[in-house]
Amino acid sequence: MTVLEALQAKVTYPLKAAFFETILIERSLTGMDQYTATIARSKKFRLATADCYKAVATGVNVTEGSLSISIPERDRLLALANSIYRQCDEQPVGATVQPGIKFLKDW
Repeated sequence: MTVLEALQAKVTYPLKAAFFETILIERSLTGMDQYTATIARSKKFRLATADCYKAVATGVNVTEGSLSISIPERDRLLALANSIYRQCDEQPVGATVQPGIKFLKDW
């Protein structure tokens, strides 16, 4: 199984292969590489998975065949993505950055 196939299998939403390939490139992963336990546990692959969940959760309402994504499901996907982002020390979706002041030298 390739990294691309593994990501598609984990996300399970009917998204185009080009979407997954873009996410993998943005996370510096190669879709044609062999999927291994090391890659599965890697920060890059976990963040790619979170990016896919975020895209599905924040995308437009789409119904394809009998598949549609409800608001509670969107909330669950976003919570799952944010959990991964926090574990990997990345900014969760929807979080606001608090401004801060740092004094460089005394007056």
